[in-house]
Amino acid sequence: MATCHYTFLAAILSAARGHAIATNVVYIRNPAVFSSNGQRLEIHVARAGPTACSDRSGIVRNWTVGHGQHNSIVRTYTLTCASSMPNAPPRQPHHATVCHPVTGHKGNRPARWAVEKWVQHYLNHGFNHVFFYVYDAAAAEDGIKNTTWFVAPWLEHMHMHEGGQEAAVQHCLHWNRRHNNTWTLYADLDEYMVATQASAQPGTDLVRMATHGVGDPRHLAGVDFGEYRITDFMRRLDGTNDDPMATRIRFNKSATRRGAQLGSRGHRKPLVQNVHIKSCNIHHCLPDNGSGVIYHHPLRNFALLHVRNLLRFVPL
Repeated sequence: MATCHYTFLAAILSAARGHAIATNVVYIRNPAVFSSNGQRLEIHVARAGPTACSDRSGIVRNWTVGHGQHNSIVRTYTLTCASSMPNAPPRQPHHATVCHPVTGHKGNRPARWAVEKWVQHYLNHGFNHVFFYVYDAAAAEDGIKNTTWFVAPWLEHMHMHEGGQEAAVQHCLHWNRRHNNTWTLYADLDEYMVATQASAQPGTDLVRMATHGVGDPRHLAGVDFGEYRITDFMRRLDGTNDDPMATRIRFNKSATRRGAQLGSRGHRKPLVQNVHIKSCNIHHCLPDNGSGVIYHHPLRNFALLHVRNLLRFVPL
């Protein structure tokens, strides 16, 4: 399977259904194939692990790990192949990116304003680009700067945990490694990374704040964050119904009694230095060959504001 730009045929079919065509779309197949340091890398979603790469070359390295599949009979296999493959044209690496694993479940998509405000929050605070994964090209939003939308219609039907989020996470990890992007945060559209000890006004680099002074930078593979679940009864914190949490970027640590909080276990989200990471699932990442450590931020320093009940979805 190749990773390719949105095909002309797919564009015609989408247009025939009356959907606007986003220009920042990349269509991915199964297996996904792209170059990594001059070698062929493949990501397979299958019931059994491949014994060779799809071009019949041998497997030099199997990046697959056992965690995070939640007993699904379908797994994600990441392989470095023996065959070479030309590198992608050079581009300026991003200092920090965000990956949204899968959005647009069950024939709907988030309202555009929710996507715009979420993207802008991260672009305002030290991140350079946002990657989305969707089943249908109709869910891709055109005209939102610094975004790329990966479309994988086959993934919806693989009966994987959380609709295939972990397959998307693996793809995004290795896509960022391929392009030498330094840091990547894995977060959903209803999760806003915030600093609790300082006012995170536009222009504040949350990436630097979260990764500075938490250990030897040569061995820091990443950091992760617990969450505060923001519920309907807390709507007074949000402004208006059409502006949930996007403007609330200063978080008072005295508010720990509001909402449900999850600390060093459970629902955490990682911000990782890609070069040090072997594999990720939705909530955890595994450093490569013991090359680094993951620092667990306490909620008094950083948190994710989880505004799940405040988002609005619309039909595709």
